[in-house]
Amino acid sequence: MKKTDLAALEKCKVFAGTDEALKAELLGSQKYEIKTYKKGETVFSPENFRKCLAVILKGRAEVWKLTEKGTLFMSELTGGNIFGMSNLFYDKEDFPTTVSAKENLRILFITKEQLNSLFFRYPVIFENYLNILSNKIHFLNEKIESISSTDAASALRAYLLDRAKKSGSDTFSLPVSYQKLSSILSIGRTSVYRAFDELTKEGFLKKNGKVITITERNEKK
Repeated sequence: MKKTDLAALEKCKVFAGTDEALKAELLGSQKYEIKTYKKGETVFSPENFRKCLAVILKGRAEVWKLTEKGTLFMSELTGGNIFGMSNLFYDKEDFPTTVSAKENLRILFITKEQLNSLFFRYPVIFENYLNILSNKIHFLNEKIESISSTDAASALRAYLLDRAKKSGSDTFSLPVSYQKLSSILSIGRTSVYRAFDELTKEGFLKKNGKVITITERNEKK
């Protein structure tokens, strides 16, 4: 059992509150599949996926979604992060995004049947799972609100407020490039720069490189 694998499982919110015996079972038993992927390789896509919970043990992955406006960057995943929740208990054979290796990956796969067994043996895992799904629903609602905003400044404002909330501070470093930010917000890069200028002039934020400080939280009247 690799120390890096164990460290990743300890960070995984699904298994919070479980004992070392379970982690040893997940990592040391032939019952659960662990696969590796090279940088640039596709892990899941709408055309090629399977219904299971995937736990990243090592490396980084990127999540993208194809939309009418082009390819939309969704998120970056690292050790302890999971994916596959959205389709695991979904009736239809569907996977909405593409997950690819940003660097070499090591992933633990847990099937629906195996997860149901873990729910029965460890009720805390079921509680954790529901909590994560609830948080995802709220996050997606906020994201839809941001993307559907009528102007770039409103979309950027909502995104930055969300980042501040996640970082626990009104001063934080922008976690993505401007190109990825434009993809997240579904607006052009030029519009992103203009939105930053507008929000700065409003007094909503101060910017030093990629370090953002939110100075005024009142919405624009």
